[in-house]
Amino acid sequence: MKKRKGKKRKAEETAEESDQSTPVKVSKNDIRATLSQSDDPLMLNLTKGQRKRAKKREKRESMEAANSARKPSIEIDALQEALKHKDVQVLVSHVLQPYVHTMPPDWCRLQHVFLVRKTVVVMVSQLTPRHVVEHSECFPTLMRMFGTGLPLMSPGTLKFVKSGLDAFLSIPTKTERKEKNAEKKVLGRESYLLSAKDLDENGFPISLETMLTLGIDKTECHESNMDSNGYTKLSRKGNGSMSVSTEDGEIAEYDYSHAPMFAIDCEMCETCAGMELTRVSVVDESLTCMYDVLVRPENKITDYKTQYSGITAEKLENVTKRLTDVQRELADLLPVNAILAGHSLENDLHALKLVHDAIIDTTVIYTTPEARTHYKPSLKYLARKYLGQKIQQGKDGHCSIEDAKTVMNLVKLKLEKGPDFGIPQEAVPGSYFAHLAESGRQVYFVDQPTLQRYTNGSRAHSVVSMTDKETVSKACHFVSKADLLWVHLHDIEKRIRNIRDETETSSNKLEACLTSVDTSINTIYNRAPTNTLFIVIAGSGNIHEVKRLQETPMHRPEALAHAVMAARSGLVYVKIKSEDEQQRVESVRDEDGAVAGELEAR
Repeated sequence: MKKRKGKKRKAEETAEESDQSTPVKVSKNDIRATLSQSDDPLMLNLTKGQRKRAKKREKRESMEAANSARKPSIEIDALQEALKHKDVQVLVSHVLQPYVHTMPPDWCRLQHVFLVRKTVVVMVSQLTPRHVVEHSECFPTLMRMFGTGLPLMSPGTLKFVKSGLDAFLSIPTKTERKEKNAEKKVLGRESYLLSAKDLDENGFPISLETMLTLGIDKTECHESNMDSNGYTKLSRKGNGSMSVSTEDGEIAEYDYSHAPMFAIDCEMCETCAGMELTRVSVVDESLTCMYDVLVRPENKITDYKTQYSGITAEKLENVTKRLTDVQRELADLLPVNAILAGHSLENDLHALKLVHDAIIDTTVIYTTPEARTHYKPSLKYLARKYLGQKIQQGKDGHCSIEDAKTVMNLVKLKLEKGPDFGIPQEAVPGSYFAHLAESGRQVYFVDQPTLQRYTNGSRAHSVVSMTDKETVSKACHFVSKADLLWVHLHDIEKRIRNIRDETETSSNKLEACLTSVDTSINTIYNRAPTNTLFIVIAGSGNIHEVKRLQETPMHRPEALAHAVMAARSGLVYVKIKSEDEQQRVESVRDEDGAVAGELEAR
């Protein structure tokens, strides 16, 4: 039996419940007295305006604290092809002008780009991938800080090398806007066919008739005929050909104004005999895939190039079709007046060993006509820029059908928009510095006197240096003032120019020069502040060998092409300097200073 609570106890509990449920009334004077005793600045007896400013200050301080915990970073995506100097320029522009430059680089991903404080670009003339591989012990800084360099390809063709410096430091100049009612110039498809000169300069396999058009000696034409190497005309005998030689020696050509177009794309793998065909796809103007086959190479495969071609050993396991079969089937499939479209189609035609004269190439109709640039944009870039499409996104390599359809869409868009569409305005070397300086960025260009022309007409700071040692010293001095610091090292270029033979002495001198360049990069890197985007551009290669072969009347085309590709091949190293690295540099610097002080005291 429960005992009843006493009246006194019950009254006390009722009072406690009343205290908890009923709010206590406090006067304004009591509140002000309480707030005046608080340590929190927002709780002091402030005016409304003071309290508002205090809240803003607290919000700003909290954001700064949050940003201090964030760190800018860069992550490199799996590259489908070698980078170009323009790709690196896009990265620099995105970092220096994140609000203006809306197109981020498509080959890397940046986190907290607004926290990147500075950008330093060090270009090392004629430092090649071969130097880095064969003399890796000379580059402890590059290996330790950057690891493996990214492949970089200078602009050019199979016969010429263009300046990577020009490519990086050039942007289209502004021209007067056209009147809105100006008549749009539209040309027929025949106007976009490559001329005989274009075919030759871009390395296409050319026919006997094209050689005659170029004015090459007739005997030399027969000696250079590709029939002996397995090349064949697109149209077989009896089906007609693109251009027919008559008995009088005249060349009769077809009218291509209404000729059908077909886009071709091939995938290749590497064999013991070089690059050979493994897949070919053909698409017509309605984007219908008319032909798509796998091909077994004639020679033993050494590298399937799966990351690019998508070809594997399993896919080719039961394939019996050979190159000669493909040549015959394409000749039966395509009409005699067909126009072939492609992206760098010369590579596909060499893989197919086909000779054809009616060609439209997207790397020509969508790039500057100026001969000095020869910058060929990638198909991935053109698709994103002009079609708004993302291609080549898979990890299993390219799809030749997708690439062929993209080519056809680009060609049709060009026919619709006219010849001026997709052609960049004239690029002026050095105009990139002017563009950045006009936007308020502090640009410092440290180089020898002959290259100071790149800063002419701009607000960029031109810093003249005569030697690499002087260049490094001035770079370390101006790195704290610059938003973009451009440094150009020439010692390797000078050393290669002076070396006449491959003796042991010259090899030792070259290794000493390579080590010195690595030390120079390390010195500049250590002086750069935390959160600096640091880029090292290595290239181009030995231009003097290319010039020698170009000036030799009877040079072998294969030797020139090999020298050009070696000269165009380079590397680029990209890194954002972290706070931990800066702390290590400062600790080493303090230790060195302490040791120097002890020695001086002794």
